[in-house]
Amino acid sequence: MADLRLVRMRFDGDMFRGVTVSFGIELAARRESLLTGFACLLLFLLLTSTQTAAQTVTAPDSAKTQTEGAVTVSDHFKTFTDSMVTTLEGSIQTVGAPLVTTGFSQLFTAHAGFGNDAAGFGQHYGVNVLGNVTGKFFGKFVLPSALHQDERYQCVGPGHSPIRRLGHVAEHLFMTRSADHSYMVFNASAIPNSLLTAALSNSYQPVEQRTAANSTARFGYNVLGFVAGDAYSEFKPDLCSLAALLKSGIQKL
Repeated sequence: MADLRLVRMRFDGDMFRGVTVSFGIELAARRESLLTGFACLLLFLLLTSTQTAAQTVTAPDSAKTQTEGAVTVSDHFKTFTDSMVTTLEGSIQTVGAPLVTTGFSQLFTAHAGFGNDAAGFGQHYGVNVLGNVTGKFFGKFVLPSALHQDERYQCVGPGHSPIRRLGHVAEHLFMTRSADHSYMVFNASAIPNSLLTAALSNSYQPVEQRTAANSTARFGYNVLGFVAGDAYSEFKPDLCSLAALLKSGIQKL
């Protein structure tokens, strides 16, 4: 009788290990397929936004700003709305960027407070969209209007070396122009806005996400997002050229 129980225990243990291995393989395959899907989505958003931007990119921003006047509150509000809904590129970024970050977070990082099902994904996505809108509202409208700054990135352009262009991206993390373009000021729309947005997010994040560690991580992600946005603006002409080449190559197939 004891031998029979021992055999049964071994059999059950083998079944458990088999189910565990099978589940692990299935989960890994699922993550790989979802990662591929999100990569394709990110590529689609990039190509779509760069193709849309190609219609408006005619010269580096540095050439345009030499004849620009002082930035007004209405200009700041237009910049905010353009980045949200009034332009196709802004709409794509408003909807697409949180979708990509939500998918990555659900798959590869800790997301306590959000479920692993469709409802949890929807809640997580909604929180990220709200964070995106909050960051743009304060970073592109409220703070630059109140402090009389021009928060917009001033592109160096393709005629300069990549090192200089990347250095200019890094510089904008700390310094930007005054509203009348007469002097340089500390960029409140960069690090301060990233900190403010991370702090405000604790008012709508799940309780599990309202920790010092998670708030610090959100602050870091906000800073990275700001730098990535400037880098996109700087290298947008290059991306537009790449998109045109890809489109031409696809049409020849």
